[in-house]
Formats: sequence, structure tokens, C-alpha cells
Amino acid sequence: MATVIGLLGARIFSALVFSPLIASHAVAYGPVGTVLVVESWLLGVGS
Repeated sequence: MATVIGLLGARIFSALVFSPLIASHAVAYGPVGTVLVVESWLLGVGS
């Protein structure tokens, strides 16, 4: 049950934080900005 709650929290956090970040970095830096945001998310989730 704790895993489900943790994954749900990560999903909500990602939707609220990373969606705007990806959009703003895509406009500012192009595809490189999008890749950097996705990589930082993967590093944060993986550690």
C-alpha cells in the first residue's frame, strides 16, 4: 500500500512540476532543454 501511495505522489508531483518545466525549457532551449528536464527527473526518481 505504501508503494501505491508513493507512486501516486510521484505522479502528482511530476504532473504539477515537470510538465510546466518541460514546456518552458522546450521553448527556451529547444530539444536539449527537454532532455535535461527528463534526465533530471530520472536521476531524482532513481536515487
